[in-house]
Amino acid sequence: MDLLSDILRSVRLSGGVFFHASFSAPFCVESPPCEHIAELLDLGAGQVVPFHIVVEGSCEARVGGENPVVLESDDVVIFFHGGTHVVASRGATEAVPIAPLLPPPPYDGQIQHIRHGGGGPLTIMICGFLQHETAVFSPLFSSLPRVVAVSGRSGDGKQHLFEILQIIEEEARAARPGGSCLLARLTELMFIEVLRAYLLEAPSEDGGWLRGTQDPFVSRSLQLLHSAPDRDWTLEKLCREVGRSRSALAEGFSRLVGLPPMQYLARWRMELAAQLLTTCDMTVSEVARHVGYHSDVAFNRAFRRISGLPPVAWSRREARRRSMAGRPQAADRRQGAAAVP
Repeated sequence: MDLLSDILRSVRLSGGVFFHASFSAPFCVESPPCEHIAELLDLGAGQVVPFHIVVEGSCEARVGGENPVVLESDDVVIFFHGGTHVVASRGATEAVPIAPLLPPPPYDGQIQHIRHGGGGPLTIMICGFLQHETAVFSPLFSSLPRVVAVSGRSGDGKQHLFEILQIIEEEARAARPGGSCLLARLTELMFIEVLRAYLLEAPSEDGGWLRGTQDPFVSRSLQLLHSAPDRDWTLEKLCREVGRSRSALAEGFSRLVGLPPMQYLARWRMELAAQLLTTCDMTVSEVARHVGYHSDVAFNRAFRRISGLPPVAWSRREARRRSMAGRPQAADRRQGAAAVP
């Protein structure tokens, strides 16, 4: 099983490019928290993940009190976990909010141009946003650091990323018919290639779900749990399949993934259940059986423990969110099992 593909299918990712920015040194621009970005750009429901592609020049990217990340031409930086971030010429510290620099909305899918700075050397960036559905459990995103920056320059196994960045740059500049749709697809591909590059470049001591997929025993455990989440798993059964002792597997899995194997399985089952509740015409009882629960009461309790709401209440809340965002709603046939209060 391709674990990364399995996780990405559950993420329901979308993307787009909104701005072509020309900043002349000195400059220091601060973006607002992601929820404000979503409101400003009318992105609807879901988690917003900003990204910048440096087309020309260089700059620094900073989040909170962390050390700045130096970016050069053909580098990509992605910001996870919300919050504000700053993009600046080297050494610039007086941040200017980005909102007053933006053209007035609505943007209607057209690339907007931003110009700002002190008139010195130019840095040109393409700025956009990835968006993913609100998840009950998101092992991929929760394992990523607040800032991921990779070089898109050709070589070192990154030829695909280099080519994707070149096409994004060309489309953002040309403004041809169908460009916004093409850019949306390209940014999704870019994200996958950035994850691949991050795996190659991240320090070996970094943990997280992605690093767990590189460990032979943890990866095998994840493959088994993902391929048959409805199976009556125990730690003993998993250890026999993997060929690892209980203590060694539990320690390695917890260290890399951040959860013990059975806790991970419980959360992954609830993420699968959440997908079914919002995209399929299935009863709660049918969803429970599909993810390995033979008792509706046990399933309701598990779902509430992890998501904060019983399945019926959770699915209705998500339906309202999707409706407010103008997105299609899944059928709401929730019969056969009442939510446990």
